[in-house]
Parts: sequence; C-alpha cells; structure tokens
Amino acid sequence: LLLLPPFAWAQTRDTPSPVRLTPELVVAGSPELIRVSAPGATAVDGEWLTRKFAFFRDHDEWVALAGVDVEAPIGPSTLRITARVGDRTQDLSRTIDIHAAHYRTESLGVQPKFVEPSPEALQQIHRQSELKAKVFASSAPEPLWHGDFRAPVSAPPTDSFGTRRMFNGKLASIHKGAVFRAHMGTPVHAGNSGVVVLARPLYFEGNC
Repeated sequence: LLLLPPFAWAQTRDTPSPVRLTPELVVAGSPELIRVSAPGATAVDGEWLTRKFAFFRDHDEWVALAGVDVEAPIGPSTLRITARVGDRTQDLSRTIDIHAAHYRTESLGVQPKFVEPSPEALQQIHRQSELKAKVFASSAPEPLWHGDFRAPVSAPPTDSFGTRRMFNGKLASIHKGAVFRAHMGTPVHAGNSGVVVLARPLYFEGNC
C-alpha cells in the first residue's frame, strides 16, 4: 500500500464491499438479509456459524436469508461466501461481528419431568433432535415465499423470541419461537407461502 499513489489508496479504501447485510448491526438471534454483487457469477454458496445457506439470483445480485443463532458466541465470526465465475472460484468472505442482544428472563414452575427428563424421555428427545436436524438441513432450490410475512393469528403476542426461561429456578431453555393467545378454534394461517416439512407432536414443543 505504501507504493500506491494517494488516489489509488483512496479508491482501495472507499471501494464498497460486494457483500451487504441488512440489518448492518448483527446481534445474536437476528435474521439477516445477505446481498452479494457478483457480476458474471453462475452460483454463489454461503456458510456461517457452521450452517450452509442458499443464495438465489435477484436480477444482478444474489440474495440469501440467514439467521444468527440466539446462542451464537459474541464476537467476530467468519461469513464464508464463494462465487463461481466461469471455471474459477472467487472468495468473498467477510468477518462479521456478532453483538449481544438483551432478551428478558421469565421464571416458571413446571413439572419435574420437563427439567429432569427420564431416560426414556431423553431417548425420545434425542430422536426428535435428529429428526429436526435432518428436516432443517435442506433448502428449496428456489424461494417458495413472496412479499411480506404475517402473524399466524390476529391476536397480541404473549411471549417473544429469545426469552430466557428459568424452570424451577434453573435456566432450562432459550425460547426460539413466538407465542400468541387465541380462543380454541381460531384459524391459524401460514406466515407466507411454503411447504410443510414437519407436522407432529414433540416433547418440548407440543404440537409442531
């Protein structure tokens, strides 16, 4: 860089990154829209926090939706992005700082089986964890959704994503969903277009 003339250094410093995240401030638990400018690319691949995610072409850009785990470690992380241009691969990886989020904590009194499951229940939980991992490991080749997402019912939420749940005085879980209260028989709508990939009762989630 010392050999570059001043105007060249300014150009290098001010060149915008081909990878943009929305929102720019990344916190644990946040969804992220990732846009990549890669002219001439025939495919773009991504991996972040050990998870692979799919990019889709959007006119002259490539777009992906990714989520930062609410339990992701705070600090720098590597967002790995590669673009295939002809017979070569272009590395567009970036370092992304993950910031702490501040979620509320609630205390609940529950039956002991939900804090200390029996050996039989632990086997059931393990099988269900493997099932969920298999279901969520793949992605559709094209976006199945379009437009804005909507809440499943016309009712105020009673609990939010990220809540730290203390069961019988112990941190038992971090809530990774949203809760709405409605009368029995209220129609529940899909948040957008898509495909149902799992429909069954689960140990912790109930009907899922």
